Amino acid sequence: MIKEDKEEWINLYTIADEAYEYAPWNYIKETEFLAFIDDKEDIWYASILGNNKKFYGIIFINNNNINKYLEIYENNYSAIQAFNYQIGLMVSFVNKKDLKDDELHLLKELGISFNDMAIKFQKFEKGYLPHLLNLEDVKKFSYILNNFMVIFKHLKNKKVLPPKKGEMLARFYSSNDLNYHTANVDFYKPEEKYDIISMDSYDLDFSSCKKKDIDIEFDFINYLPVAIGTNYSSGKYKLNKYYAFADSTNNQLIKIDIVDDNSFENENEYNKAMVNKLIEFIKTNYIPRSIIVRDNYSYNLLKEFKDKANISVKIDKIRVIDVFIDSFMKGKK
Repeated sequence: MIKEDKEEWINLYTIADEAYEYAPWNYIKETEFLAFIDDKEDIWYASILGNNKKFYGIIFINNNNINKYLEIYENNYSAIQAFNYQIGLMVSFVNKKDLKDDELHLLKELGISFNDMAIKFQKFEKGYLPHLLNLEDVKKFSYILNNFMVIFKHLKNKKVLPPKKGEMLARFYSSNDLNYHTANVDFYKPEEKYDIISMDSYDLDFSSCKKKDIDIEFDFINYLPVAIGTNYSSGKYKLNKYYAFADSTNNQLIKIDIVDDNSFENENEYNKAMVNKLIEFIKTNYIPRSIIVRDNYSYNLLKEFKDKANISVKIDKIRVIDVFIDSFMKGKK
């Protein structure tokens, strides 16, 4: 590693060490958000983790991914499913024994040592296991964390109060005086735009299918957070998606299968294939009383299906499938 790159990494570790000393989890709840809005009006949100005194960290999410992150709290996802909804940059403060080999190698190269508590950086990226930062990430992380340090200092010195419900404590740029300010402002939730799959090319004639008073769970958009096979490249593991059907009424898993979404040209083609799986399930088995999906994204993909097939689709907890996946993942540890 060249000298300039080492300096970037060391600078980030130095800022993170200072952030730990400010202990923002002593002043902010996990469900309260901080924000940094720069002069280009890009927004980075900070979620402070540590109220339970078991895990301390900060995850930074930009405005393109904040709606997905909010679903973790809205739907009370387990830690395993929450993985699919936190896309961003995380710094955590962990026991040194929890560092991986590549992280220990990096520390050795930088000449940094820890006693018990160590600093861990991760990038959460859609479709991948959390992985080490690249140099571009390091520079971005330092810039973001430096600006949030101002908020941490104000909180500790009681210059500002934690945000109330419906607010976020933000550091923002004012074009009026060309300066940054820190204050509680209304929480900004970007308008979400969803894809809807057209049903024009699908056969939705279910007239010969029997009906049952059964609610089924259909889950098809998330990744299974475990490395399978040899999907390792450029320092990160590519994950596989899965789709699953479950009988929610009788608490039974019906089917789960792993899917290599790389075999599809794009995400839209994958989603179309999943609609075919749903239609195939109904024609092979029965018309359910309702189809339960886990989030707004899934619901909107199936919105035209719901209207044209005249089958109820609703958002609710995917209890049966999540219990199975949580048990499967715990068995992997």
